[in-house]
Amino acid sequence: QAEDGIRDQPRSRGLGDVYKRQIEHFLSPEELGELFSETILNIHPPTHDAFGMTIVESAAFGAPSVVHHAGAVGASELLQTIGVDVEAPTREFADKIEEILLDARTRVVAENAHSKALEWDEASFGHAVFDFLFSHIRNP
Repeated sequence: QAEDGIRDQPRSRGLGDVYKRQIEHFLSPEELGELFSETILNIHPPTHDAFGMTIVESAAFGAPSVVHHAGAVGASELLQTIGVDVEAPTREFADKIEEILLDARTRVVAENAHSKALEWDEASFGHAVFDFLFSHIRNP
């Protein structure tokens, strides 16, 4: 599917086809779902992020996330992620990503994150909010 981007076979280093995909428009929920269903590894580069929604979104589709190991990304506290130094030199960072892609433990991280991401639905969220509010009500 080179029509999605630019084929970058020489840089794939034996990992299969690598595509550079640039999306310059907002995606519909269906388009976003399709993109995440094709994702094998989500790289979330900010060193600090209040939540990091792509971590949960990719986990829901079974893709693990790489986050900065020394940063503060809210969703990484809820889901299992893989920590790396996103500020490392490019070659070092690329080598680490290749190592992660080839590591069988990455699939375990993905499965754990996937299960955890799908635990939350409207009902469980409603129960959590109710429990939180009920625990903070003060009786006169």
